[in-house]
Amino acid sequence: MLKASPKTFWSQTEVLPKINASAHIAEAASVIGSVTISAGVMVCPGASIRGDEGMPIFIGEDSNIQDGAVLHGLMNKRKVVQGNEYSIYVGNRVSCGHCCVVHGPCVIHDDTFIGFNAVVIGSEIDEHVYIGHGAQVVGVHIAAGRYVEHGTSVLTQAQADALPEIPIAIRDFNAEVVEKNTELARTY
Repeated sequence: MLKASPKTFWSQTEVLPKINASAHIAEAASVIGSVTISAGVMVCPGASIRGDEGMPIFIGEDSNIQDGAVLHGLMNKRKVVQGNEYSIYVGNRVSCGHCCVVHGPCVIHDDTFIGFNAVVIGSEIDEHVYIGHGAQVVGVHIAAGRYVEHGTSVLTQAQADALPEIPIAIRDFNAEVVEKNTELARTY
């Protein structure tokens, strides 16, 4: 479902999502309001991207928002990326795994993987980060190339600063996920 944001006390303007023609939005997905979806993006069934309270939301090229993932932000809470303010900014080639929650204000930079049922709230995640399944990342900045193990909670900046580098065995995992989902977006 693609739908304009409603008129509210914080926004008197209805805003429709902007979807690149080469992106694929599943019929059972929900994309509402001030959301920009770039080329090659795959939005799977059951995904919800709500740019009705926290806005705008940006999804970069060749990213994938998998089944049941939720992207939503708080009203008037934003982060700045390249001089622009966003409730949620998802870079290029990012995988938001099944049933994960990304709650803004958040920035997820390029080539990052967010695992199944992981929760990322009010954080900035640099490039090439792997956030494991069921992990919780709240209110921190994670440096490039870091690994959040499955089920781990990262709740302080000290915990974020102590994260290890991504193990060699899974370093290319996100690229494989992106390749498959980009092909699906192209062929649906």
